[in-house]
Amino acid sequence: MKFVSRLRRCRILMTDIRTFDEIQTTDGQAVGGKGLSLGLLIQAGLPVPPGFCIVSDVHQRHRKNGIGPELRQTIASAYRHLGGRTGGGALLRHG
Repeated sequence: MKFVSRLRRCRILMTDIRTFDEIQTTDGQAVGGKGLSLGLLIQAGLPVPPGFCIVSDVHQRHRKNGIGPELRQTIASAYRHLGGRTGGGALLRHG
């Protein structure tokens, strides 16, 4: 997928986020049910818009301490690399 290769070229901290096509069946705890479902849909060969999940432990850590500049930059960069192919919106998961 072009989206994933562009993320990797930009050296985004991939331990904090997982692209939908990187999600495996064992990642449910890390990416939540919605993220896992999207990953499984891609594995099944169904069309899924490009996107990514913020890993749950990273979300929890930053929820308590505030989002630092490094994570903010990682998210902004990953979102930019979606290339506007999300229909102009974003899905955010809290708690």
